[in-house]
Order: sequence, then C-alpha cells, then structure tokens
Amino acid sequence: MNLETILPRNGLLFDEIELDPIFCKPKIMPLKSMTLVKLEKLQKQMEEKLKRVTDEGAEAADLLDKAPKEKRIDVWKADVDL
Repeated sequence: MNLETILPRNGLLFDEIELDPIFCKPKIMPLKSMTLVKLEKLQKQMEEKLKRVTDEGAEAADLLDKAPKEKRIDVWKADVDL
C-alpha cells in the first residue's frame, strides 16, 4: 500500500490512500437449491406411491378376472297387467 504525503497549506495534514481492489475467496454456490431438492424428493415419493397403488390395483384386477363369473339376467316384471 502506497501512502503519499501531502503537505498542508493551511496547517492541516492529510494522507491520500490509493484504493486497491481486495479479492476475496470465491463462494461456491450449490447447483440445486434446497427447495428444489425437497420438491424433487416429494415428486419421487409421489411417483413411488402411485406405482405401488397401480401395482396393487393391477393385482386386484387380476383376482377379479380369475373369479368365477355368474351370468344371470335380472329382469323385473310387474305382477299387474296394464
């Protein structure tokens, strides 16, 4: 740092300081924000839950398809003729 002395004209003494840039360490920013990480985690959980539900639904549908089906026609007929 270079200080240059200036002689006073009216009795006061000042020093001029040359301002040099001060470099600080670069700050490393995360690639993903915490909010984005939380949202991705929630989305992944919901996708897994949806997959489980659809798998369980497919298993239930398979069981219903394998169950014996009765074909019976249920027709209601009035006792009174009009």
